Amino acid sequence: MEIYIKSFNRPFLLDKCLASIKKFAQNFSGKIIVMDDGTPQKYLNKIQDKYSEIQILKSEFYQEKARAIENDLEPPKNIPSQFWKEIIAKGSDYFILIEDDCWFCEQIDFTDVENQMKIFNLQLVKLLWMGNEALISDKIEKETTSLVITNPELFTRNPFLFDVIYRKKTCKIDSILNRLGIPIEKNLLKYYQVYAVANAIFSKQYYLKAWETSQNKVNELAQIMQVIQIPNVDLNVGHSKKEWIRTSLKTTASKQNKEYLNADFDVYSLNKILNETWFQNQFQAFNFDYDISNAFIQKVILDNNFPENTFNLWQDWYNKLKQSYENIGCKITNDR
Repeated sequence: MEIYIKSFNRPFLLDKCLASIKKFAQNFSGKIIVMDDGTPQKYLNKIQDKYSEIQILKSEFYQEKARAIENDLEPPKNIPSQFWKEIIAKGSDYFILIEDDCWFCEQIDFTDVENQMKIFNLQLVKLLWMGNEALISDKIEKETTSLVITNPELFTRNPFLFDVIYRKKTCKIDSILNRLGIPIEKNLLKYYQVYAVANAIFSKQYYLKAWETSQNKVNELAQIMQVIQIPNVDLNVGHSKKEWIRTSLKTTASKQNKEYLNADFDVYSLNKILNETWFQNQFQAFNFDYDISNAFIQKVILDNNFPENTFNLWQDWYNKLKQSYENIGCKITNDR
């Protein structure tokens, strides 16, 4: 089993992710591959020096994005899905895919987990759901030493019907079904019990099927439509008994898809000073129970002579981001 890490311009978080693998991975002998999409080279050099065992591979967009970041410009919004697919297609039949703003927080016996994936022919096992029970099924079929195997109840597994009802909403079919007492939106949420972009254990079959038709963009409903075409006997999913991964919300890699927050804050500037603070070995010690502390972010902002109201602007941005997750049922438990 291999570990793949999606990485983009937050080496201070990538470092924490890699440190957590060292701390919590048991019986792990596979490769750790960082799939980077634009982190400036000096930061990657430091990561490679600290973790000599890892491989760092760069996307086709790497040079353009790294150059933009180094010149304080907003990088292009291309998503390197083809790059991810090509790397993963060459790897192990089962793998963990994690994002650089996430880290392991529990001991994982990789040999045990991989054996269970094979025995039960599991295609997807979620390791992070942020306390949102709607993202994991309560239809439990079996519990093993570390995993819960489930059988989510989906409204339909017919890709044509899914496309008509959820993607195209042809002939206002969603309104008709709602009037018949079939709650379409609630049923759509259940499909996320068989879908994940990252922070899970995947079979190669599942991942390549999900991304089969994507062209450097994430279209979740299109990917779900691909996944549900995996035969019933094969689409076996589950989750870890408790969440093995935690995530940071204190920064984001970009402003992409965050416009809805309506908060006046430049996340690129914050990432830049956090990157440099980390590069100068002045970063807060890693705590695998918690996110970066608000007090540390305030200190870094003050130390770098930002305008007086910068920390308040960041708090407003962060609180709105956190609230957007809580609004859909997530629980933010690693804040401080």
